[in-house]
Amino acid sequence: MTDLDGQILAAYSTGGDPQTNYALRSTYPCSALKPLSVYAPALDKGRINWTTAFEDSPVKTLTADDGAETPWPANADGQYTGQPMRVCDAIRQSINTVAVRCLQTLTVEESIAFLGDTLGMNLTFEKQMIEQAGGEEIWGNLALGYLYHGLSPVDMAGYYQIFATGGVYTPPHAILDIRDSGGAVLFESRAEPRQVIGTDTACIMNHLLQLVAAPGGTGAEARLDGVPVAGKTGTSSYNQDNWFVGVTPAYSCAVWHGEPPRGSGEGNRASRLFHDILSAMSQDIQQDFPDDAGVRQAAYCRETGLLLSAECKQMEVGFFRADAMPGT
Repeated sequence: MTDLDGQILAAYSTGGDPQTNYALRSTYPCSALKPLSVYAPALDKGRINWTTAFEDSPVKTLTADDGAETPWPANADGQYTGQPMRVCDAIRQSINTVAVRCLQTLTVEESIAFLGDTLGMNLTFEKQMIEQAGGEEIWGNLALGYLYHGLSPVDMAGYYQIFATGGVYTPPHAILDIRDSGGAVLFESRAEPRQVIGTDTACIMNHLLQLVAAPGGTGAEARLDGVPVAGKTGTSSYNQDNWFVGVTPAYSCAVWHGEPPRGSGEGNRASRLFHDILSAMSQDIQQDFPDDAGVRQAAYCRETGLLLSAECKQMEVGFFRADAMPGT
């Protein structure tokens, strides 16, 4: 857990290997990476908005050594609607097909540039794969969170600050300064805040990620009474990486746990753990996430994704850039 200035407030590791600090151990961030690798940079560059739709169907077919063919990527429930799905719904339900298709629109190169050059992630392997085999070979690394070098809970708590700070990232740090007995400063933290996405992008992403912690979202168990939560779940195909990374107006917290006992039926408990942790923290229920003057809340037609018109039969509300509102 960090505050929104990057200061590490708490870290907890238990179970598994007693010699391993799981708060600092890198592993696959899974779908918790999607807001960072796909949706935030695509939104920041104007490639998508709240109602942009991508087809929920396999992007390609994988052929095994024995000739068996498998559609890819698989959604968590193994099902595809075969219909256009809006970004807001895909984030709420963590739909893998839409994340991959959105990455194609953004481009692998731009995703790599944001994660590596802007946020400073280690993407050496992914860059080598692009050179050797092309960008298609790392669609899963970026869109589904299977980064070769992985990320730790401390890393993820740090990166998710941007969805609560208007796009400002401050690297996580545990020490502010070290002084000698006379008060002279021997060491001072050099963790400098940087604007990494637009304030309007951060505001819209915040509202999108609040859908995840709302009823019907994959992280609904993370909800807090009277305190808004924006975040994202992540679960590996083999059920060994289970995440919820989220922010409140005061904190950023990443929860990871490994594979639950076989037959326990527990699945991904990270959202519930996030709720339990944050419920014990001091919260100002009057505090809210920052608004942005460049963002407008507007009603749109569920069928068309355009602004509400008299012909519309089903209405929903979303958040859009004021200078890039969808038509009617």
